Amino acid sequence: MADRLADDIITRLSSLQMKRSGFEKIWGQVANVAAPEAHSFRRLGSLGMLKGLPKQAAASERSKYIFDSTAINAVDRLASGIEAIVTPQSDKWHGLDVFMLKRRSQSDIEKAWLQDVRDLQFSIRYDSDSGFIPTIQTIYRRVVAFGNAFLFADDDARYQSRSMIQYRYLPLAESYIATDHSDVADTFYRYYALTAHQALTKFGDKCPATVRKAAE
Repeated sequence: MADRLADDIITRLSSLQMKRSGFEKIWGQVANVAAPEAHSFRRLGSLGMLKGLPKQAAASERSKYIFDSTAINAVDRLASGIEAIVTPQSDKWHGLDVFMLKRRSQSDIEKAWLQDVRDLQFSIRYDSDSGFIPTIQTIYRRVVAFGNAFLFADDDARYQSRSMIQYRYLPLAESYIATDHSDVADTFYRYYALTAHQALTKFGDKCPATVRKAAE
């Protein structure tokens, strides 16, 4: 049963990789001139084979495509403008509401509670340990350059930091999505490699004996 599930996952991933392979060629060209620090879209092995991902391309490798910094500066300027308008660091850029069709207004108690929860959200989000600011800035740069990006909010207590939530950017090169009949994303795959030590730290006793031995 487990082997069949693994085969189904690999087959589904292979299908998602094949469908977007044309985009990856374009994204690679964009990265060469507008986002040289982005993860490489080149994979090792054939589609669907979990042989790990190549390391992020060195800046020196992509520098041969860059004759001036116009594209890079344009990406940074537009990303900074989006952040200043959509998620300004100096402002609380969203609120909370109680939605009920039969009752449009909130009581004073509800308003006070919603404001407290919103303030808590922003305190966690802008805590120096949460990683939100560098993550959202990377998200905006990748959206400008490639048209899509993925943010992951993790409440894993193993981080042992002051913040209850850790924000991370998931590279587009590692992330695959599919949509339902309403064009809403309902499938997400992340294709990436871990060292034996990293796998053991993340999955613990769920790792097979070969991984646990390699991590020693």
